[in-house]
Amino acid sequence: MRGLGIETSCDETAVALVDNDQGALRVVTSLVSSQIDIHAKYGGIVPEVAARRHVDALFPLLEEAGIPHDGDSIMVQKWPHIQKQMISREAEREMSGIIEVVTAIRNMRADWNIEPRQQVKVLINTSNPEARELLEGNSTHIKNLSRCDIAAIGKAEKPKGSVVKVLKHAQIFMPLEGLVDVEKEKSRINTQMDKLDAEMSSIKARLKNDEFLRKAPKEVVEASRERLKELRDRRSMLEDNLSGLE
Repeated sequence: MRGLGIETSCDETAVALVDNDQGALRVVTSLVSSQIDIHAKYGGIVPEVAARRHVDALFPLLEEAGIPHDGDSIMVQKWPHIQKQMISREAEREMSGIIEVVTAIRNMRADWNIEPRQQVKVLINTSNPEARELLEGNSTHIKNLSRCDIAAIGKAEKPKGSVVKVLKHAQIFMPLEGLVDVEKEKSRINTQMDKLDAEMSSIKARLKNDEFLRKAPKEVVEASRERLKELRDRRSMLEDNLSGLE
């Protein structure tokens, strides 16, 4: 995939083309147009002059970089529109897979109250060759975006004392040793589950009450049912977290 970068600083206009081959970046072209001589006589940058010079310099740089364009200035161009030739369903699919993994690791960190600056270790278990190739090729991005050390990608066993997140084509294992106080976390989870149980019991009793079902507005009854489902899902997640500590 090739990307175009355009930057305008105080007295410089820059254009760059970068190739991304499975996470390996290569600069194809990097061009800079400087205005330093123009501003020197003023003893400093003049914003109005700089803005105009950026507009004047951009198209010549694009032309030199081999980027096709029409007209003589960006000021007379049509409003940007979707360019179908730039759409890649494969790239979208691959990016969705990477986002899914990064989001899962971030959620695991949040579930266990792990400090954002704290590095964690993860193992990614997958038997899907395409998923493995994608994750290995973008492992640097995953590490940087989720602050983790990837110990394995491919066939991986769940370490003792690890929590797990199940994805479409993979499982993520995150060992908690050295990250959390296991006994303290067990107590915290049990306390949360007790609170959820109490609220669920109250909602269940309300939904079994014929008078409530008859007199309450439909939206209130539906909201109670939705809340009950939400609490059940939350409790199920806590049960999974608790089992990971055993």
